[in-house]
Amino acid sequence: KDSKIYYELVFKSLLPGSQNETRAIKTCKEVDNVYEVYEAIGAGSYATVRRVVHKQSRKQYAAKIVEKKQFSYNNPSRWADQVNEARMLERLNHPNIVQLQEIFLTDDALYMILEFVKGGELFDRLADFGPYKEDRARLLLFNILEAVAYLHSMGIVHRDLKPENILMVDKDDDVNIKLADFGVAKEERGGRGTFCGSMSYIAPEVLKRKDTVFGKGRYGKGADIWSLGVIAYIVFTACPPFDDESGEFSPFVPHRYIYILISCFRCEYN
Repeated sequence: KDSKIYYELVFKSLLPGSQNETRAIKTCKEVDNVYEVYEAIGAGSYATVRRVVHKQSRKQYAAKIVEKKQFSYNNPSRWADQVNEARMLERLNHPNIVQLQEIFLTDDALYMILEFVKGGELFDRLADFGPYKEDRARLLLFNILEAVAYLHSMGIVHRDLKPENILMVDKDDDVNIKLADFGVAKEERGGRGTFCGSMSYIAPEVLKRKDTVFGKGRYGKGADIWSLGVIAYIVFTACPPFDDESGEFSPFVPHRYIYILISCFRCEYN
């Protein structure tokens, strides 16, 4: 009973009149009253993403479903971590960021109804078609940078930038994207010391666990910039930047971008 009350109190932080007043947040017994739920189109550590269709408008969306049963009743604070993504998306409105349509809280789960993006992940596009030519890479990277610049202007650090979290708007479009997955995003003015992110894209100041995990240091926008450098390198080469022991950039990286990448790969230990 105490844990159920905790879940409800955490969720109330999303309600109009607290921090956000832009969207109505629905608490209802059955999402099925509003949406037809179809096949799974993705999955993560704590969530499943399913294609859904709004019964009245017939428009497709993606429902990110976080089930409460995954979380120990002895440690309900983990539920608060999952609510974080809904809280972040509630604030964001940008053409290169996945848009939140509405939120449901049922007895069993949190449902985030998101814009349906049908082009798949940038990671899969690189795996299927290889590296980008410079002219297309420039357009792609511009759109990614636009999304991250907007986040930073809102005081938010994504903390898990990688090709898997960059969605292509359409399978026939190789440059227009939507940034997704804000599960570990944080406000820059808040705590940013927790170790998180994906290993190949993590900045050294984040990997230096004793400085971040134990509160002796913080990392902010610079960690996202490092990850952007890794993404840009992979877009040009389809390979990670630090596999070669020589320390030299691949010849497939256009010369004019080398200084930009070097600037991205600056460590911020302090």
